[in-house]
Amino acid sequence: MRDFLVALGRRMDRSDVCEGLRTSTELVLAEVLNNIVEHARPDFAAPIDVTVRTGCDVRCRVIDRGTPMPGLAPPPGHRQSVDCPLEELSEGGYGWFLIRSLTRDLSYERRSGRNRLLFTVAATGNAE
Repeated sequence: MRDFLVALGRRMDRSDVCEGLRTSTELVLAEVLNNIVEHARPDFAAPIDVTVRTGCDVRCRVIDRGTPMPGLAPPPGHRQSVDCPLEELSEGGYGWFLIRSLTRDLSYERRSGRNRLLFTVAATGNAE
């Protein structure tokens, strides 16, 4: 996954995507790909298809053959409370908040045994 993100960063550098947009795109894709590997199918061996189109915004499509998202929808991604002792902080729950905060036009569907996640990382930030 790291090699993919480094290669993507180089590609985005060549396409003159602004630094903030590049960083946000890399963060979102890192979280999405990590979720696929950790939750969709931990023993995952099938390829993950990632399409990234750059322009004023960055449009991404991620397709995998892992298990469907619960309820056939991305988690809501609520802000997690951090107002507690360090040892009581939850392990997860921050990723979808990050994804939703940095994207717009987020959509998910399950079709023909594949998960299909589409989203836009906008230069102006979240439009939801």
